[in-house]
Amino acid sequence: MALTRLEKERLTGSRLKIRSVARSLKEIDPKKVRGFSEIEDCLEDAGESLKEAMPGSPPDEGGSI
Repeated sequence: MALTRLEKERLTGSRLKIRSVARSLKEIDPKKVRGFSEIEDCLEDAGESLKEAMPGSPPDEGGSI
């Protein structure tokens, strides 16, 4: 079943939020946050999953997430 326009917008918005969080984490010293690399991995996986949920989505500009 195809996604509605509203569903696509929500997925896109969620991907942008995840990307924003990932970028924000780059400003934090990983040694100060327990599980930092796991958090980064989780965000990467979530971003990829949302991307895969949107068939025909254009490739990312500027990398993953």
